[in-house]
Amino acid sequence: MPPPNITGILHIGHATFLSIQDALARYYRKSGYDTLWLPGTDHAGLATHEKIIQSFKKYTPSKEDYLKRGSELKDKHHSAITNQIKRTGASCDWSREQYTLNDNFKKAAFKALQEINDKGLLYRKDSQWYINMKDMAQDLLNHINSDGLIINDTGELNSLIHMLENIEDWCISRQISWGYQIPLFFDNNGNHCIAHTIEEAKLILNESDIHQEKSTFDTWFTSSLWPFASLGWPENAEDYNRYYPAQIIETGADILFFWCARMLMMGKLLTGQYPFKEIYLHGICRDKDGHKMSKSLGNGIDPIDIIDKYGTDALRFGLLAKSNNKDMKIDETEFFDASKFINKIWQSCRFMDTQIQKFNTPTTMNENGSFKDEIERISSLFKIGMENRDFLNTIRAIQHSFKHKFCDIWIEDNKKAFWNGDEDIIQHGLYILYSYINILHCFIPFITEYIGKHFWNIDIINSEY
Repeated sequence: MPPPNITGILHIGHATFLSIQDALARYYRKSGYDTLWLPGTDHAGLATHEKIIQSFKKYTPSKEDYLKRGSELKDKHHSAITNQIKRTGASCDWSREQYTLNDNFKKAAFKALQEINDKGLLYRKDSQWYINMKDMAQDLLNHINSDGLIINDTGELNSLIHMLENIEDWCISRQISWGYQIPLFFDNNGNHCIAHTIEEAKLILNESDIHQEKSTFDTWFTSSLWPFASLGWPENAEDYNRYYPAQIIETGADILFFWCARMLMMGKLLTGQYPFKEIYLHGICRDKDGHKMSKSLGNGIDPIDIIDKYGTDALRFGLLAKSNNKDMKIDETEFFDASKFINKIWQSCRFMDTQIQKFNTPTTMNENGSFKDEIERISSLFKIGMENRDFLNTIRAIQHSFKHKFCDIWIEDNKKAFWNGDEDIIQHGLYILYSYINILHCFIPFITEYIGKHFWNIDIINSEY
């Protein structure tokens, strides 16, 4: 999960990536893969710094007051945004939640700086610290040119290649107090070392008059370590050995270079392996007139408002039904239409339930019947669509099949048999219903879980494809 900043609240862009990532996580789990979707938040150095300063108005705080206020803001906003993420139904592993200022990230940043320094890539210029990026960028270009990385947007891939070809060295220091203070120490002769404490630095430099670098790491530096630091690196951790490198990362194109490319370069430099094989980029959410949604324009859509009005499934389904790698025009109509489709599923379940109750029919599923070929067709289409990340066309095909082929044709053609209590037809209908809700679970987990419990007392999330 691209860690949201602790300064923000959930917006429609967050809801988009959460819907896409959750759909993929549920799909791969149900397909039998050992799947980890790891959540967390970013300490957002400059953004949080601005919030801290604003909170004091005209008063200039002491460093102690500054850090205390930062911690208070972090706790407040972290709690808010994680609770909002949970409301979207995100099935990530909250027991592994990470934060880019926790002890493990500090340990990882220390080790990363140490290795970068040992490789001769760290240097100082005008009181700022830089990493020489030329060789890392060239290695990544070679990797891309050998088809080692999949990116779903050719235009953005070409932009990334251009940026790598013209890369500048990376300034990793920031003159603010919010963040992880860079563990560099100096003597009066300009010699430096990397150490955990000033006492350790005195021993390394064999000097008694030592001072520490006052600046903190750039937020992008700590977040570039996310794929491996979040799994326990630099320790020989079980999660690191089990899940690194990852298969896919999903995010917005605006941070393809600032985050994704840096994760790739740092991952290769520090672990010897690129941290993921595929980058899926989603488009920007725009209003119905094509303007980018923003707080200043007042044209945004609050996902929590949509959840309260139409339900979480409608939020997710409405966003996924528009999702590809292009920018998306979104208004409330998307979620109203999604809620109508979900209601269609609900009504079909009520119809089935009425017949089962009326004739006391066992809820055993009978796959042999006239609809078996359509289920096999739509199941195959669904799997191909998910592997190709074609959410939009996959959802449209499933919707059409359920609404028209199942509800409008099959149920209507067999209503007389239902009313007569034909057990084979009712149980074939249950097989059809189960097949659809099992497929749709990736997109609309709440209603599908309810139906699975109601008819068969099963957890659809654990059912395989």
